[in-house]
Amino acid sequence: QNTRFAAEVVVANVRSSAEFVQGQAKGGLNTPLQALDGALESLLDSPSIVFRCASGSRRSIGMAIAENCGPNANNGGPRIHVERMLKECQ
Repeated sequence: QNTRFAAEVVVANVRSSAEFVQGQAKGGLNTPLQALDGALESLLDSPSIVFRCASGSRRSIGMAIAENCGPNANNGGPRIHVERMLKECQ
């Protein structure tokens, strides 16, 4: 089950593009919070979306938006936590 999760998870980094280039989890997609509505349709194809940002406020908003559309939204926490979770699921 964990392997399936790792293969199907989408890491949506809801920080700005400038923040994203400073560091992100491997495979993370730059999906700035202000552009999330436009990107949400493609994200909904994944059974699990992990949101991440620097402090937590934007990922919480991203999760709330996604949960209203029905996907399995997860608060990934800082990059190191997301990377650890993805590594453990492989």
